[in-house]
Amino acid sequence: FLSQTTIKARISGDELVKSTPVTTDDGIATLSNVPYRTIIVEAEGPQGELGVGSFFGGGILDMVLKGFNNPSAVDNKDFSLGSDGWTFKGDGDVYRIVSHEEDVGPDGTRRLDIDQDLVIETTTEGESSASYTFTSSLDACAIRVRYRFQTEEVPGFSPGDETDDFYSVSIRAQNSGKKKVEANTISGLGLSAFDPDTGSTRWMEVILAPDPSFGGPDTVQVDVAVANADDDSADSQVVIDFVEEVIEDSSQDNEPCACAQCQAWHGEEIKDTAWVDDLPTCPCSIVQWPFDCTVRPSGSDVLTGELDGVDWDTDEAMNPCVDLGLHPGAYACIRAAGPNGTGQQCCYGAPDASGVSSILEHGTSGAGTPVRYNFADHQGRGDLANFNRCCSACADNCALYIGETDGTQGARSDPRHSSAGCSLAN
Repeated sequence: FLSQTTIKARISGDELVKSTPVTTDDGIATLSNVPYRTIIVEAEGPQGELGVGSFFGGGILDMVLKGFNNPSAVDNKDFSLGSDGWTFKGDGDVYRIVSHEEDVGPDGTRRLDIDQDLVIETTTEGESSASYTFTSSLDACAIRVRYRFQTEEVPGFSPGDETDDFYSVSIRAQNSGKKKVEANTISGLGLSAFDPDTGSTRWMEVILAPDPSFGGPDTVQVDVAVANADDDSADSQVVIDFVEEVIEDSSQDNEPCACAQCQAWHGEEIKDTAWVDDLPTCPCSIVQWPFDCTVRPSGSDVLTGELDGVDWDTDEAMNPCVDLGLHPGAYACIRAAGPNGTGQQCCYGAPDASGVSSILEHGTSGAGTPVRYNFADHQGRGDLANFNRCCSACADNCALYIGETDGTQGARSDPRHSSAGCSLAN
């Protein structure tokens, strides 16, 4: 591919260590200071062509960018028609149709429907791949692919081994130019992601949920690849459960489009949560809130103060005088600006007999939620829109926003919101 292309290269397992070189006129990109680790590479051409692959530090990767195939005339997103409508590439027999197995991986959950799955697998060193192209429905708001990765390298694999098998699952929309790519390796996932007996991960999902939506029917292509790295003795496979079009249905309590958009947003946001560590630390308690709603019905900005060099203000949207219902269980909240447009929000329970309000724990419904984008604009419009998707239109997904005390990582949660992590000063 000789058109000038920007390459995205990152260390497998670390989204923050990356490089973005541009190819020369002869289609070559060079990476410098590459560690002796597996590197995942993604390249996109000017017409939406896509290439995804991996190599071990110090090596060379020959990458072929794929365009869009013509949409299939066969509707076979659940493999009820076997492999009809799908195209395959690789050495030997690279695919199989198998009965669905739900209870897999280290923490699999069981679903009731039993159907057929597509397995794309390696038979020797190198890559095997599959593609399916279709025209999306007029009212489709998202495309979802459910899959798992399985390898014979586990349990014998050790971090740093060059036999770091690779997979990728991507969804592209031709007309809107939207795409979503999930690519990883054994070392990037970590051995804890695999069942040591079967070498399988749990079921995972990749979701393309553009905001705004597709804007009408679009040509959508799903590409799946798996590569056997450095040996031909231990093979790997990707198992596809289904490809699904998510259709808007506002009659449901958990609106499907909102759920899909929340899940897709969460998947991207948790790749980088280091910004939270730079936010101000919440006070453990507030003493004597000065609210008098009869004097100042708005209640806004009635509390200001400095703690450890940080200026705090009452959150105008969260106090007893004006409660928009954004943090059920909270009596009132305070907020302070962080670096680069971020912000901290700390929420507290009702005052006790001595007038002291204690911080609400991370993962509870009333706890404060940090803001990543545009804090000055009413707690960040982008953050508020996703809060509404995750905690209102799709309330079952609220943990993806605020986190859970059981360890679920929320895209907008700060584990320091606790009696152990807050500032002891009042």
